[in-house]
Formats: sequence, C-alpha cells, structure tokens
Amino acid sequence: MFKYVSLAIPIFIVMIAIEALVSWLRRDENYRFTDAITNLSLGLGQTVIDALLKTVLILLYIIVYDHVALVQLPDNWVTFVTMLLLYDFIYYWFHRFSHRINFLWAVHIVHHSSEDFNFTVALRQAWLHKTVAFMFFAPFPFLGVSPIMFAYINAFQTLYQFWLHTKYIGKLGPLEWIFVTPSHHRVHHSFAPEHLDKNFGGTLIIWDRLFGSFAEEKVSPIFGITKPVQTWNPLWANLHYWKDLFVMAYKTKKWKEKIQVFFRSPDWQPAYARKEKVKSNDLQDFKKFETPISPALGWYILLQFFIILFISLYILLNWTPFTFYEKLFLVILILWSLIQFGLLISQRTGVVLLELIRLGLFYIVLFHFLALWTNTLFMQIGGFLCTIILASWAYLSVRFQRVSMEEAVAK
Repeated sequence: MFKYVSLAIPIFIVMIAIEALVSWLRRDENYRFTDAITNLSLGLGQTVIDALLKTVLILLYIIVYDHVALVQLPDNWVTFVTMLLLYDFIYYWFHRFSHRINFLWAVHIVHHSSEDFNFTVALRQAWLHKTVAFMFFAPFPFLGVSPIMFAYINAFQTLYQFWLHTKYIGKLGPLEWIFVTPSHHRVHHSFAPEHLDKNFGGTLIIWDRLFGSFAEEKVSPIFGITKPVQTWNPLWANLHYWKDLFVMAYKTKKWKEKIQVFFRSPDWQPAYARKEKVKSNDLQDFKKFETPISPALGWYILLQFFIILFISLYILLNWTPFTFYEKLFLVILILWSLIQFGLLISQRTGVVLLELIRLGLFYIVLFHFLALWTNTLFMQIGGFLCTIILASWAYLSVRFQRVSMEEAVAK
C-alpha cells in the first residue's frame, strides 16, 4: 500500500520547488533551508519506517478481512465514497484526540513543531504515527473493506492534505463551508490563543462545524508550538515530548498522577509542576529558531538528501525481494543519514567522523549490496573517488559551518 504515496514523492518535490521559487521571488522568507530539510527528513523517515510497519499491519488487515469480517464489500465507487466519509469522520476524532491526550500528542507534535508553513511541512510527520493510527482505523477490515479499497482511501486522504500546507492560496468561497482548505489548515497550525485546537478535519470541515471546533482565519496565524523544540535533529523532534512526559512522570509522587501524565491533556500538570514555570513562545516577541548555515554545507546536505531520496525510492519500489533483516538494515542506514543532516547543521561533537563512516557504508551498500548498476572495476573506482570527494566536501563544509556559527555569535 505504501507505493501509492511513494510514487507521489516526485510530484511533491516538484510542487515544493515551485512554491520555494515563489517564496524566493517574493523575498518573504517562507522557506528556510534548515527547517525545510528537517521537514523533508522527517517525511522520508516516516515513509521508510511505514514500509517496515505495514508489512505487519497489512498481514493483520488481510487476516481480519478474510476470516473475521461478516461481509466483504464490493470494490466500487459507492463503497469508496461511503467509506471515505467514515474514514474522514474517524480521522477527525483521531486528530482531535491527538491534540488532547498526551501520549497521542507526543506523536502528533512532530507535525506541528515547524515554525514555517509550506508544502514541506505537509511531509513533516512522526516516525511513530502508524503505531497509534492503526487503533482508530482498525474497524475497516471488520466492516469488510478490502485491503486495496482501504489503500485507495488512505492514499486519497494523505494526498489531499498535502496542498493544504501553503500560505499562497487564500480563501476559496463556498468551498470553505464543506472542504478543509489551506485557510482552515493555517488556523489549525497556529498557536495563537484564538487558533489553538481548532479545525481538525482531514478532507471535510463539516465535522468541525458540527462539533464546535471550527475557527475562521481572521488574524494572521503564528506557526509552531507553545514550547518550542529548537532542533534540526529529526530523531529528537520525535522524542523530545516523550522525554518531557517521562521526566514529569518520574518527578510525580502519586502513582495516579504518573499514569495521568500520559492520558491527560497537554495543558494539564501534576501537583509539583504547577509551581514551575515552563518556557513557552511569547507572542509579543516571537522569533523563529534559526541556525546560520554556510553555502558549502547547505549544498552538501541538499545533494546528500537527494542521493538518500533516490536510494529510498529504489528500495521502496523493489521492496519485496529484500529479507526482513536487509530491510531493517537499509531503513536504519537511511534514518542515520537523515539524523546526520541535523547533526551537521548543529555541529555536534564527532559529526565529521560519523559522516565519514556513513559515506563508507553507503559506498559498500551501493556497489556490493543494491547493485544499482553494472559492478565493473571502472565503476567501483569511480564510486570510490566520488566517496573521497564527498568526504572531503563534508570535512571542509563543516569547517566553513563552524566559521559561520562563530561569526553569528560574534554579531
């Protein structure tokens, strides 16, 4: 099922490039390289992790559909439309609960933690998303919805929500009453008080209008979360709120409150924490988190991202022949690469050594494992020289990055 969305990735990249060009022509700074590459890394990471998880989830779906479902609905447009309505209704409540229950918010917060709003934010997804989403959408195989029909419905919902993440589409007249539009979704991503916890719909906005969670875009949205994450590391973007929850549970004295930490709303605090002040974004003096980045490092990371993207697409589109352990190894290597981009930007200790090791591993994988091309001596020598050039580029770009950060501090 993951191939439907995987095949759309090139289209996403083209739309992102067009929107980034518009942003550059307008000089509105709607695209920042550091934020955009983190968003793309989170999206690609979720895609490859989903490929692993869906191997199990699809099997469970088929077992229930074949052996438990009382009926098996036909694969036609009537089933598609009715089940899409049901899916969107369930999605509304899943989304709403994800903002109001801490352990669900710990997953969903990843999507909201960007302080920009553009097409790359649509791809900024939690790596653990499928581990909680399946609980809400489990009724579909019991209702007799075929795996392929569910795949089409899920793909439609995913693809529809991509175009909602833009500043450049205004209000759309009568469509605003029925469908979720970019205007509605800008409100949803804003942490301004009048926008918090509003507009949870996926495709239809009617659920928000019916259940009292609708808000119109009347003031300029302020994007991000009330307690900024301030990192370019996609792994930490996934884990930071879990850390906060476990620290809170550890410090709490009462066992009842230790459990409540994970099931109460994000604005709830145990007794000890009500006396502490938590740093949050100040609407009066809000500044986006930023790290200066040298052009050399920026181009290096961009090139590396597209190399990882190409390899990932090849793996996803040729997924079946790999053994489970091969898949696991490849997914870990891809995730390491995506995490490495954030470490390079932030100049973490030992980042150069880690990058050199990563490049060496990818040389081995490309030429001796994936065999993407004829493995001749000439190709091996060429690949080795390319690896040496990239390693030198990585080393020098990190040196330039340190100079950029030192100059920023001096200012």
